Amino acid sequence: MIELSKRLKILLSEYPGDIKWERYASNLPEIDTLRESKLKIDNDLFKAIYWSMGEDLERVTSWLEQGVPALDGNSPLEVMKLKEGQKIIRTIIMRIP
Repeated sequence: MIELSKRLKILLSEYPGDIKWERYASNLPEIDTLRESKLKIDNDLFKAIYWSMGEDLERVTSWLEQGVPALDGNSPLEVMKLKEGQKIIRTIIMRIP
């Protein structure tokens, strides 16, 4: 299990809140593509990642499983194992234009 580093704490502190997340996620189109069963993440979060990654399921899977510099080299899936991990990932996703 990873530790909540200084960088991850900053991302968590910058989370805009559940209401803004719900508004953000509700504005995204639904996805016709079935996600792989091994990706055990929230549907809205998956949808946001999918649209942020250019509708490319391979890219989504790769991003979720590989280390990300903004997450201190941890993968998003590793970060999501933390108690507040989904909020950290939501913060990053909501920043992607």
